[in-house]
Amino acid sequence: MKYTSVAKRFKFYQERYQKTLWGVELGGSAAAAIYSSLRVAWAFPRPAEYIVGALVCAFALFGVGFQTYTRHRDDHSFHPMYRRAVIASGLYVAFMTYHFCALVVCDLLCLFLHRVPGAPKRDAFSMAAAVAALLIVAYGYWRVHQIRIIPVRLRCSKLNRRFPYRIVHLSDLHIGAAISEKHVREMVRKVNLCHPDLIVITGDILNHGGTYEVPDLKKIEAILTGMRAKDGVYGVLGNHDTETPDPNLYRFFRKCGIRMIDNRVVETDTVSLVGRTGIIVSGGRVSLRRLMEHVNRRKPVIVLDHDPKGIREASECGADLVLCGHTHAGQFFPCTVFTHMIYGKTGSHGVGQLGKTVSVVSAGTGYFQTPVRIGTDNEIICIDLENGSDIGELRPVDEQPHGIQDAENGDADVGEHRRPHSGDSGRSEHEDQRLDRESEDDVFL
Repeated sequence: MKYTSVAKRFKFYQERYQKTLWGVELGGSAAAAIYSSLRVAWAFPRPAEYIVGALVCAFALFGVGFQTYTRHRDDHSFHPMYRRAVIASGLYVAFMTYHFCALVVCDLLCLFLHRVPGAPKRDAFSMAAAVAALLIVAYGYWRVHQIRIIPVRLRCSKLNRRFPYRIVHLSDLHIGAAISEKHVREMVRKVNLCHPDLIVITGDILNHGGTYEVPDLKKIEAILTGMRAKDGVYGVLGNHDTETPDPNLYRFFRKCGIRMIDNRVVETDTVSLVGRTGIIVSGGRVSLRRLMEHVNRRKPVIVLDHDPKGIREASECGADLVLCGHTHAGQFFPCTVFTHMIYGKTGSHGVGQLGKTVSVVSAGTGYFQTPVRIGTDNEIICIDLENGSDIGELRPVDEQPHGIQDAENGDADVGEHRRPHSGDSGRSEHEDQRLDRESEDDVFL
């Protein structure tokens, strides 16, 4: 009884803290939105100033209010207009962020230039800040619809084959309100251009509304079943996948051909996979040390963990490779700076090494809520595991694997494959010889 009382009290204070945090978030965002709107309005002559101010303030409050609401909603109903509202409010939040930053710069300039004869007035600076913010957001909106293939080449002495083993790493798809069917279809097309031996997805496959938020579930399922890999498609849950209680969640994964391995160990002919769930707060996460007791260490041990904070634990448990997501690399500046401060250089994004363990953190194949990418990309990480006999220093890759750039432009496949589902990796003998000659650019496990 005593423990039940403590648990209830803890839950009460947790909910109270969460509500306070939401209130501060909404209040601060609303204040910044109103200030941004007024600065835009002040650039117009009266009476247009009042009309513009009222309209822009109304849209600003809608933007920040709706974004806050979508992140914390509890109901499962999604109107067809919901997606348009998510995108519109997300674009405004991005505009407000850049406009506010630009206004700070403009006001500092005004302090130094206000006594200079012929210097632009404050209203001109305000309008210039608004135009600059609009151009940045337009560029970020265009960029968020592009998907890059990122090559990574690693060497591992445990590899039991002479030709490379190709793993395609996806993360943070966030299929739902903001991610369109077109984006998912393009992702699948580029994944298949890589001709992977194995496809892994490290969490946040769905947005926080679960399958309820997907406009046409059957169409998305049909598209995702088009991903092809000799050893199949494996995934783990992220923190967003289970935000909404959804009885259709695992049925969706099965229909998409994604085998979920949370808190499980599976083995292919070439690698051992260890799945860690992204559900950390609810206590559904099994100890990695306990999971590693069942791992075949004669093969490369690859840990799938949504959160990069698990990299150190994986290194201590002797994992060869850790694949993560979660951070989105900040998605857009200045969030990129804060993400870098929280997770560190390699924990926020990219390839890193801790002891004998190599980590690869994806910036995400999709995006969350705000449809803008500035300073980051939607990524499909194409990892070539190659045979090696030594453990060496981590070195950057100077040259992309054959065909990567062509595949990004939609002109060619990555590598030369005879049959994606044949008994071998599907690469030609010429490709194997070429990779053997380029071993000097390898990263070692």
